[in-house]
Amino acid sequence: MIPRTAAASLSNRLSDGIEPEPNSGCWLWARSTTVDGYGRISDESARGGWRYTHRVAYELMRGAIPIGLDLDHLCRVRRCANPDHLE
Repeated sequence: MIPRTAAASLSNRLSDGIEPEPNSGCWLWARSTTVDGYGRISDESARGGWRYTHRVAYELMRGAIPIGLDLDHLCRVRRCANPDHLE
């Protein structure tokens, strides 16, 4: 889970980097991506200093991701950070 003090800054940076796609409902990350095409955002509290944007969005809006589980992009768009597109 994201510490409360860091959540506001991370949330602001996340929303600043998202471009909604009106036809699909995807929230496309328009900044840094991994080689595989997943959105990533800097987070100095994270190991390695980076986190996946879809995981950050999910945790901010839905809560902690259970240990051992991975999120799946139902829309198949790796840059998408819309929690409604994740299971």
